[in-house]
Amino acid sequence: MPRISKIEMDRWLVSGSWKDLEKRAAQIVFDAEASAGSGRLSPLLGGGTRLMLELSHRISRDIDLFIRDPQWIG
Repeated sequence: MPRISKIEMDRWLVSGSWKDLEKRAAQIVFDAEASAGSGRLSPLLGGGTRLMLELSHRISRDIDLFIRDPQWIG
């Protein structure tokens, strides 16, 4: 894996394609909560994107959301 410069990393954090996925994920969560009519999904961001935001050590191109309540699955 090639090393990434601080400038490239800063640019990615602000305007990388993961930001579009973040917006889409937020809309999906909103729609799911509205459809259910009660309760909050309250997803947690995890995986490589979470590490990217905490450590700024690599580029991540996806979004991993985790939920605690299994009733939301299915």
